[in-house]
Amino acid sequence: MTRRKTPSAPESRMPPLNALKAFEAAARRLNITRAAEELSVTPGAISQQIRILEEHAGAPLFHREGRQIALTELGAELYPLLRDGFDYLKRAGDLLYRPERRHALSISVPPSFATKWLAPRLARFSAAHPEIEVWMSADMRLADVSGGRVDVAVRYGRGDYSGVRSEYLLNADVTPVCAPGLMAGPKPLRKAADLAQHVLIHLRPSELEEPRPDWSAWLKAR
Repeated sequence: MTRRKTPSAPESRMPPLNALKAFEAAARRLNITRAAEELSVTPGAISQQIRILEEHAGAPLFHREGRQIALTELGAELYPLLRDGFDYLKRAGDLLYRPERRHALSISVPPSFATKWLAPRLARFSAAHPEIEVWMSADMRLADVSGGRVDVAVRYGRGDYSGVRSEYLLNADVTPVCAPGLMAGPKPLRKAADLAQHVLIHLRPSELEEPRPDWSAWLKAR
């Protein structure tokens, strides 16, 4: 023999959805007939659902004077909550069922570009395009945009990449740095030619990484 499950307290207090919908429409229009037309039911059905909701509340939700209705204090408190709740449900339904839905955009960028340029602009982009979810990967490795895992890649370089379409985005300034003591030491650094008297530190990228700006490229640009 099985026992019938006794609903928990929150479940037992949950009014029927149809009653909530009927009340929200009637409260918004303050007219039973117009609420019935909106929900494609009879005025009697709206009145019945409102009575069901009032039984759950244990108090009237409308003042009734002939065909005129007005919200009671409890009804006026309940209406904005239901209005906002149904609005959120509608927006959720629009998100689920509209053709475009949310799309993911995967972007691969160098770490410095991610922190200094892209990240500060993401909030503004997301506000303008809420249907697009941005996935950002901060990486110096070569990005395979043909494999489907990366949609857009930003890299330092001349843009002469085979098999992909590349567009110029912006200039990047590269500045040499040194220990403060070298600026006024026995071999002071005052101009580019003074670098010949010092040991230069080079970063050698791996085969999986994009070429980085190096001393040779910097000196040629002088």
